[in-house]
Amino acid sequence: MSGPPKPPAQQPPPKTKTTVLLTGCSEGGIGFALAQEYRRRGCHVIATARNPAKMQALLCQQPGRDADLTLLPLDVADPTSIEGAVQAVTDLLAAAKDGCSSLDILVNNAGGGYQAPLLDADLDEARRLFDVNVWGVLAVTQAFAPLLVASASAGRRPRVVNIGSVVGVVPIPWQGIYNASKGALAGINDTMRLEFRPLGIDVVHIVTGGIATKFFDNAAATKLPRDSLYTPIAADIERNTDGTRARETQGCSVEDYARRVVAQTLRANPPTSVWKGTMSTIVWLASRFGWDWINDKIIEWLWGMGPLRAKFKAATSKKES
Repeated sequence: MSGPPKPPAQQPPPKTKTTVLLTGCSEGGIGFALAQEYRRRGCHVIATARNPAKMQALLCQQPGRDADLTLLPLDVADPTSIEGAVQAVTDLLAAAKDGCSSLDILVNNAGGGYQAPLLDADLDEARRLFDVNVWGVLAVTQAFAPLLVASASAGRRPRVVNIGSVVGVVPIPWQGIYNASKGALAGINDTMRLEFRPLGIDVVHIVTGGIATKFFDNAAATKLPRDSLYTPIAADIERNTDGTRARETQGCSVEDYARRVVAQTLRANPPTSVWKGTMSTIVWLASRFGWDWINDKIIEWLWGMGPLRAKFKAATSKKES
């Protein structure tokens, strides 16, 4: 005599992939390396850039896995472009059949650079830089927040990852506007972290030190105005702002950086900050314990500020005599 029928065995919930959206993924930069590493770890990557043609090399990195990668145009300083990207991602997630139906991680990486002494800075250029490095981050996060909240409501653990820099903590001479933009980003990041907790969204600040990328390859050389107070040391300033000094001091490969960042941001309980890159550990220690003078001394040594002071004084004294 047979007993009552056994209830059907419970099926495990379908596995879902982590979907990651990254801004600023042009080849040769941090975003490109992060997109590669997230894919390598099995995530579905939505990579964006102002010019999608500069991301095409991502398609060649892992042949046969094109379904794990979506390339979209996105200019973080253009509201219309942001709106179009949100709609494209929303449609993509709605049509997903492979467990990629929610946005889990937003990586705000897109950014620009601007080098000039503060006294010679072009304020229009400064505003344009803030439009990308600061307001662009906020605009993109605001636009994609509903998708992140939906992910949290579905029981997932979404997060926003903001790619910052040590220059938001320690001042680098001759690029004060860029420093200020990263300092502003740090402040926005910390406020996001508190304000997003009730929504179930984690926020991670990546404090980036020196990384070997193509960041300076397309940067215009700094040319001081003829009436600049720094004319006696103009050649030295231009050398310090064309990437030469940065290349001499960076020792962390972008691949190593990406492995560290991706591993930390995929953790079940991600840290609130990740410090990675040349000088990041020293800057972290000095800033944590209030040793600003250590950071100042290191930067003055690396950027040769002592010899520049002497050179400037000698040049001005000669001119006066």
